[in-house]
Amino acid sequence: MRPHTDIGNKTHMTRLKYCRTCNIYRPPRTSHCKICDICVEKFDHHCPWLGCCVGKRNYTYFYIYVFILTIFVASVIGISIA
Repeated sequence: MRPHTDIGNKTHMTRLKYCRTCNIYRPPRTSHCKICDICVEKFDHHCPWLGCCVGKRNYTYFYIYVFILTIFVASVIGISIA
């Protein structure tokens, strides 16, 4: 059983946790998503509408999705009021 390991140099040490499901040492701020069954770096949340985890590599795409959705909702409200 490997709960964690320490890496780094003499001035800065980083503790890596071990993920028993993925069998890897996770970098800092990495969490395991129970829905996707993978470890996601800088894990924010699992988005049910996108069907994937929002993390380090797809924050930009998630913000674009939210922005386009906001414009769509505003246009639908604007058209229905007019």
